[in-house]
Amino acid sequence: MEKKTEEGLLKKKYYEKCEGCEVEKLKATNHGVPVKYLLYVGIVVLSAGM
Repeated sequence: MEKKTEEGLLKKKYYEKCEGCEVEKLKATNHGVPVKYLLYVGIVVLSAGM
């Protein structure tokens, strides 16, 4: 019985079209450095500097 309550508390519920939920889901699935997003930010910074 105790295990059932822990599973219910640990399970996260994500809602559709919720920006915060999308970010949390992305963080849960990707471990490590988000190279793709760092590349996007680098390109934007270089473009803005020109």
